[in-house]
Amino acid sequence: GPFQSDFPLLEKAFDDSYFQEKPINVKTGATIKIVFNNDLESGDSEISTFLDNTENSENFGDEASSNLTKFEDPKILETINNSLNDGFVLNDIAILCRRKVVAKGIANYLKNNGIPIISSDSILLFFSNSINFVMDLLEITTANNQLIRYQSLCHFHKFILNGEIPPNEGIIHELVENEDILPLFAYFNSNGFSIDSQLVTSYSLYELAEYLIYSFRLLENKSEQEYLFAFLDEIISFKNRKSNSVHEFIEYWHLNKSKLSINSKNKNAVTITTIHKSKGLQYPIVLVPEATWAFKMLHFDSIWVHLSDVDYEEFSLKNTTSSLKIATLNPKKELNHTLIKQQFNAEEELYFLEAINMLYVATTRAVERLYIFTKHSFSEKKIAEIKANKSKISESSIQNIGDIFCHFLDKKEEFDFDRNEYILHEGVTIKISKPEKIHEFEPIFLHNYNFEKTSQLRVSNGKLNALDSEFYLEKGNKIHKILADILTKNDIEQGVNKAITTGEISFDEKNLFENNLYNLVNLPDLSQYFEVGVNAKNEMEILLPDGNSYRPDRVNFAQNETTIIDYKTGHERPEYSSQLRHYGNLLSEMGFPTPKKMLVYLDELKVVEVV
Repeated sequence: GPFQSDFPLLEKAFDDSYFQEKPINVKTGATIKIVFNNDLESGDSEISTFLDNTENSENFGDEASSNLTKFEDPKILETINNSLNDGFVLNDIAILCRRKVVAKGIANYLKNNGIPIISSDSILLFFSNSINFVMDLLEITTANNQLIRYQSLCHFHKFILNGEIPPNEGIIHELVENEDILPLFAYFNSNGFSIDSQLVTSYSLYELAEYLIYSFRLLENKSEQEYLFAFLDEIISFKNRKSNSVHEFIEYWHLNKSKLSINSKNKNAVTITTIHKSKGLQYPIVLVPEATWAFKMLHFDSIWVHLSDVDYEEFSLKNTTSSLKIATLNPKKELNHTLIKQQFNAEEELYFLEAINMLYVATTRAVERLYIFTKHSFSEKKIAEIKANKSKISESSIQNIGDIFCHFLDKKEEFDFDRNEYILHEGVTIKISKPEKIHEFEPIFLHNYNFEKTSQLRVSNGKLNALDSEFYLEKGNKIHKILADILTKNDIEQGVNKAITTGEISFDEKNLFENNLYNLVNLPDLSQYFEVGVNAKNEMEILLPDGNSYRPDRVNFAQNETTIIDYKTGHERPEYSSQLRHYGNLLSEMGFPTPKKMLVYLDELKVVEVV
């Protein structure tokens, strides 16, 4: 294949010794289609490569410098509609993007065309306008922050009243600059929302959140319900784990809001995610848009190089033994004529392998249908030259992933620059049976609002009720959490100090928890698993092909034996043993040697082996 002479690691990575074993009864006969859309607007290749490198940043790329409309492809919309006509449902479909800015652009495009989507940002709680408004109100009850006051009024007019921002600047300025919150809540009252400012200042965190959600009738907006109930669940969890302080929750929110999300498993919508996050998952239908990423570093990329073997006097400080040991450089071809040529070539090869591996992941997620939307990089002059000479596409002319598809099709004697669509395999799958009804989120709540005494709104989202704070305050649960940071006996003090830092336990409890943990890890049946030098993982995630995952508390790996350790609080229950047997079966299927299964009851310092 191409590039093997330039990148010898390629053959080692994909030789006959390494293969993905097919599961038993794996489906075959899927549809595979490649679509070239060079006629659509395309971003500059160098900018595209730069954005490739930002795919794992927190945000969806830089919208300000990116024209998201360039990712609007009617063929993507057509493919989704055709799949629906064939009997598939929206949550059968996943769109896997190399770059987050592509995911954002396609998400906007589909939403504007009436296709519901689940994306990395849309399931985050702070994506909800209602929650942002409630957080504004919580924050202004704790501090005289003019910016937050103005923000709350903007949210109020735009999302609660569906009006202009701001409608009367004079009134707005007066409310923002007034240190007293009473005029602000009087303003809300004048717009038809009954708020008792005395109650607002007297309520604790959870009661206040409930009261604001009720008073501003936020649950009447069905599209916001799922977010609001998840938000209340988060507050309950925070209250039970840490405190019922509004101020402390605000700090927690600002630190963690980019991680808090709703459970989107039951939502009937197209999934949009990055290829990186799709590893290990599978979907009936997969679309891979903008499959055009580069596999060569460009001048604005950067690489770190070691300079210890580079004897240039410019890297040494005069009259001292100090010298520059490591540096970051732009990967220009001139580096091939320097003493770091070997490092530069190794970086180039790893960059190329990353691009190929990403292609491998993207094209192996589909079960029924795979659609690849790509572009080649050939200029009109180059195309005319190839056509005139009736020549093949040379390996040396390949610049990006789209060109690799051209080369692949050309080898099969199928490629034509005037042809845009290629079906590598025509599947026959049509879902004739009617899909099961997707149950939309239906929150359940009690309409017994008596806020004069104590808030009565209680929430259920189908989970067990989580209001029993005593459960979360048990010593065993705190020990359980600290154990997640302990691999060996030497880690106990550090783990306890971390728990103090995060507020999990107080400084006064330090000795108590250290003694309990030392007693635990020195139990005769456990001691060997916490010795220095053991190979162990805490909370190791086991990801199944159906997307479900399991997380045993601890797994120790030895040459002839794997040991699963799961910590429990409270009394023995039969389901604990069943759960541990399930973990054992999963590890056996993964090829690990005979798993030994240990249940550790933290309250009683008792170890039970499960057979």
